[in-house]
Amino acid sequence: GLSAPYLSRWLSKHFNTSFKELLMDQRFNSAEKMLLTTDMPIGDIINNVGYENSSYFHKQFKIRFGVTPKEYRK
Repeated sequence: GLSAPYLSRWLSKHFNTSFKELLMDQRFNSAEKMLLTTDMPIGDIINNVGYENSSYFHKQFKIRFGVTPKEYRK
C-alpha cells in the first residue's frame, strides 16, 4: 500500500542505500549461497536470482567478489 517513491525514500533513509542496491545485494547473496551449496549450472543460478543478462551478472559478480562465479564455486 506504499507508493514507490515513498518506499524508496524510506529505504534510503533507514539503510543509507537505494532500493536497487538492496535488491542487487539480495540477489548476489542468493547467488553466492547457490554457488556454494548446489551443483546447479551457473546460467540457471543467474536466472533464478532474477538476471536475464548473464554478461552483466558476471561483470557485477567479479566487481563484488573479485572472481568469476565459476572461480568462486571452486
